[in-house]
Amino acid sequence: MAGRQQNEQEIVTFVGQDGTAFDMILLASYTIRGKNYAVMRPVELLEGMTENDVLVFRVTVDADGDDSYHLEEDDRISDEAVARYNRDRSGGGSQKPKYWYLKYMIPAIASIVCMFLAAWTSPFFLFGTLAGLGFIGYFAYKDIKAWLADKKGKK
Repeated sequence: MAGRQQNEQEIVTFVGQDGTAFDMILLASYTIRGKNYAVMRPVELLEGMTENDVLVFRVTVDADGDDSYHLEEDDRISDEAVARYNRDRSGGGSQKPKYWYLKYMIPAIASIVCMFLAAWTSPFFLFGTLAGLGFIGYFAYKDIKAWLADKKGKK
């Protein structure tokens, strides 16, 4: 089995015992229950396959340090890998960065500091800072509300 790039897709070539080569496109890889899996599609579709059909392989490292692929027979793991692939492909995966709330925290903290510093000098600046905090809070509320609704829908 050898890997190569073609049109920004990784192609994995399987070589059968009779020496025939069979190319697969690596679509995604996942770690499920501590083991590595690859979601692949043949370059030339097999009889009865459609463009949406994929195969799931368990990936191990052989004695030579090369990747070894074994067709996954456990339907639960295959279904989980395919579900993750479909979710990632459709954009339904977790799109928020890990620290998404910092987008609001940094401006909010800066506004609060400015508010306390400006309270000594100008009530108009204080009003502007409070209005800015209100806008930040409003957009954070909308974002958090949408995120919570999305989480409830996935359970």
